[in-house]
Amino acid sequence: MIAGLPRSGTTHLVNMLAADPRLRSSQLWEMCFPFPLPGEQPGPIEQSPRFEMTKEMWKNNNVVLPYMAAIHEMHPDHVHENIEFQGMDFSSYQIEWRARVPRWSHYYFAHDQTPHYAYEKKMMQALTWMRGPNRWLTKAPPNMENLIPLHTVFPDATIVITHRDPVAVIRSSLTLLAYWVDDFASVIARAAEDGVTFDIVQEFIDPEGTAFEIYVERAGQPNRILAQLMLAGPVAALYDGVRDAALGWDGSDPIRDALDLLGGALDLHQS
Repeated sequence: MIAGLPRSGTTHLVNMLAADPRLRSSQLWEMCFPFPLPGEQPGPIEQSPRFEMTKEMWKNNNVVLPYMAAIHEMHPDHVHENIEFQGMDFSSYQIEWRARVPRWSHYYFAHDQTPHYAYEKKMMQALTWMRGPNRWLTKAPPNMENLIPLHTVFPDATIVITHRDPVAVIRSSLTLLAYWVDDFASVIARAAEDGVTFDIVQEFIDPEGTAFEIYVERAGQPNRILAQLMLAGPVAALYDGVRDAALGWDGSDPIRDALDLLGGALDLHQS
């Protein structure tokens, strides 16, 4: 298991070691969509709808950020970080790379991450059951501040730590973030000027079950509160809960400003 600061070579190292066929590593498409979709038939990975969905995501990403591949490769078959596993358990630093959310950062560092590493292990066990080999190779920069939880959950793991001057790490990280935010804002502004719109449809397969898990099983709230949330609409409750309790945008986030620009210039609505 590889640990190291962001921009310290962890991605290159894990992809180099992943060339060994004796090791099991997860590619980006599998990190994004670890389990077969309803109705998906067995077949070659390249023909999987999950692979095609990830390929389309990367294609669109290259349109918005044409130099991103030179900074951080994210092709569907690229060996990726395992933070997506913990992201599915509402953890990891994944959220911090997508928005300025200091309240989330404080929450993250104030809580023991051992349960989330245990969730990651369960994900790895499920994927091993579907296809081997069973000796895993993973990497994630957050492992650096979670070496104790990492060792607790994976006591027999070999931990490899990359080293780079922290000043260079910060400089490289800021370059990446600045490029991402600036280009995203530019694309949104041009789309708004030209009247370009995108039809986006999101659907919860089991909204009531999702709401029950978040508000009752995870948060320990009584069923009567869940019933009140259901009356207001489970999907709306989920979004409101995340926005108000977890993310806490303060209005100064450039990504949020870009989204506000898009919402003001285009006819965005929820149906």
